[in-house]
Amino acid sequence: SAGYFTLGISANHLVSPQTMPAYKGFDAYPEEKLSEGLFDDPWIKKRLKAFKVADTRANRQAVYFTADRVFNLAQESLQAENPEFEQPFFLFVNLMDCHDPYLVHSDYIEDFGFKPNSDFNGDLRNRSIPASKPTGETFRWTDSLDLDPQTVDLLRWNYDRCLGYADQQIGAFRGFLATMGQVENTVFIITADHGEQLGEHGFFTHSQNPTEQQTHIPLVVSGPQFVQSGHRIAERVSLVDIRPSVFDLIGIDDPFEHHSGSSLFKLGARQKASGSMVGNRDREDALLGKSRDKVTDKELALMEARLRDLGYMD
Repeated sequence: SAGYFTLGISANHLVSPQTMPAYKGFDAYPEEKLSEGLFDDPWIKKRLKAFKVADTRANRQAVYFTADRVFNLAQESLQAENPEFEQPFFLFVNLMDCHDPYLVHSDYIEDFGFKPNSDFNGDLRNRSIPASKPTGETFRWTDSLDLDPQTVDLLRWNYDRCLGYADQQIGAFRGFLATMGQVENTVFIITADHGEQLGEHGFFTHSQNPTEQQTHIPLVVSGPQFVQSGHRIAERVSLVDIRPSVFDLIGIDDPFEHHSGSSLFKLGARQKASGSMVGNRDREDALLGKSRDKVTDKELALMEARLRDLGYMD
């Protein structure tokens, strides 16, 4: 209603207009185009063979759409739907290149000067797992305790290279915006829905206990004309703070201001947070559930408000 062309593209089949009705609000969400010619791609065929996937429809995880495919479609859609950028645009992109099984695109050659000696194919979900630990507890597929050090090194190395590939593709899309004269007029917000454990606490991937590796995610905001370079916000912030930040940036009243979340740019203008907010181990333990009685009534109310926003509480 504010005049923006809105485009959404997701490499994650769990984030789409079919699975989440909210995404039907986009002007364009060309998800079906992602799979056009997908299985003619030699690299995709190689991945499917390596993972012994017979039914591609039933195991999309082995063929997550790569960042180059996602950003090529974003570029194509922007040029088709908003060719001269007559309208300002909002683009939502969900990448999956850094998700397990951490498969590095064949076009990415950076190896950071390190090549682990392991023949593991990276498929944690289908690897053979010992029947039980000495304690009698059954191994989970995410356990790292039975992986040799070389394989742990390989998975961490692959993850770093996946990050490098995603970064490369974001840079390429930024280059496209530069050629269209839009890069100086565009704000990038880069974040994640979770982090990854890479052997810490005896686990790989995510969805275990709320450790720092899983909950401390990146949140980077970049925009030459809008955002102060190199500025760090000392206070703890959350993904729900992104929405009011976007409205604050573009000068539109937040239509959901009764929900939780605060603009990062208002936070950034404040003095640095007190010690009770930064580096306080007791508070961190409390938020992770280790010392539940240490959570203040105010903090509890804030967490409950955010859970209600996300639909987890009435």
